[in-house]
Amino acid sequence: MPTYDFACKACGQKFSLFLAIKDKDKATCPACDSREVVQRFTGFMFNRGGGGTTTPSAGGGCTRSSCSGCSGC
Repeated sequence: MPTYDFACKACGQKFSLFLAIKDKDKATCPACDSREVVQRFTGFMFNRGGGGTTTPSAGGGCTRSSCSGCSGC
């Protein structure tokens, strides 16, 4: 099961939940129990193989100065 990041519209709390894909629409804010939440887009890490190094994906929110693994952020 993947981890999803959310932001609560009611209280502004940002949180992550470990949910099945089918349950993503049932997310509830842990701070105020509101169901008025929106999924946040976040980056992810991957393994290039070989050396075991993980690198931020190109769409992961990195900037040219903070990410040596991207080309054309």
